[in-house]
Amino acid sequence: MRQANQRHGVRPSSAPGPGSTPFVDYSHGYIISSDCMDCGVCEYMCPQGAIYEAKRQFVIQKQLCNGCGDCVPYCPARAIVPRARFHDRQGRTVRNVLGAVLTER
Repeated sequence: MRQANQRHGVRPSSAPGPGSTPFVDYSHGYIISSDCMDCGVCEYMCPQGAIYEAKRQFVIQKQLCNGCGDCVPYCPARAIVPRARFHDRQGRTVRNVLGAVLTER
């Protein structure tokens, strides 16, 4: 049942419509770290088509990623991580860990 102040065919001001931009929270979803091996498995496993090949690694388009995580278990390098943990993960890349081990010697 319609509210008394709404007329037929008039959209409430709070409802999204043409020209409006709904708030989208991009902090959820996934991102691919620099450990990506450029194998391409994730691109085929993404049901949204949010993953594409860039220069020497694959990238997730945050506008298309719905955060389902279907791609995560198929990444052999474990390079696909939640956006919220990306900065922590970049500090622990294979290159950084190996470099720390080699400089200890």
